[in-house]
Amino acid sequence: MKRLPLSVLLAVLLPAAAAAAPAPECSAATMLPDVARVPANFPGFAYSATNATAKDVHLVDVASSAELAVVLGPVVDGVLKVAPAMPFTAGKAYELRYEPFCSFAPTPTTPLFFEASAAAPLPTTLGEAKSPATADLQPGGSAFAVTALVKVAPEMQPWLPAYRLSVVVDGEPLSTNTTSGADAGEKVLDGIGFCSAALAASPKHTVRIRATLAFAPTLETTPASLDLFCPAPKPAPVGPAPGVAVPVATDGGGSSGCSTSGASSSSLALGGAALGALVVARARRRRATR
Repeated sequence: MKRLPLSVLLAVLLPAAAAAAPAPECSAATMLPDVARVPANFPGFAYSATNATAKDVHLVDVASSAELAVVLGPVVDGVLKVAPAMPFTAGKAYELRYEPFCSFAPTPTTPLFFEASAAAPLPTTLGEAKSPATADLQPGGSAFAVTALVKVAPEMQPWLPAYRLSVVVDGEPLSTNTTSGADAGEKVLDGIGFCSAALAASPKHTVRIRATLAFAPTLETTPASLDLFCPAPKPAPVGPAPGVAVPVATDGGGSSGCSTSGASSSSLALGGAALGALVVARARRRRATR
């Protein structure tokens, strides 16, 4: 029986092994803010796909299904401005569709649906921080929680859903969750952060509340003092952790095929192992026929 040359077998098997690995996950483009209501004079949405064109964005009047013109640009702080060519009409509902530029995202992208409220001037103040903010060290000592309360200014109220509120400690924003306070116009902010060498250097810190919206001025409350006793971070261990195998470089010095994780990596490994076995078997047959 005629044997195929090794080069032919490799040309057939290598692409097949690579194709067996599913396409890797990617990060879908985002359009923010994703809120139920914006003022009619909203400045624009922030699209993370900075190279997008008009064919990638579609603004639709929900009642009439008519597509409306949009203006793209400029790019500011790493996001593309997407605004209607004409201001929104108060009381109307809109749908904003956009290209995610990712077919393998773990969560599918959905359009934005929102209603336009009455136009209002952009706010110049956020409001006033109420009562001192409190900080608590979490179990384990590496994380801390800060709770702050803000009385939102009347001029901020129409814009509040669109702005992102954050607790800021020593200039660094924390991962923040916002809920309504006991009184009308109050917001409770719970921020989570992690201790660092800078935070551990002193128990005295500053805290403020920050409101951010793309293409609009950032607003902050007056800084206040905060007591936070962070322990000094532990030095990172040197060398591999116990029980963790150290990778050993092979003669190939790299990898081929797709870069994936989980089942896709094992599929590619099996394909590579089978290919290696084939090469060894053919080499043995060649030696046996000499």
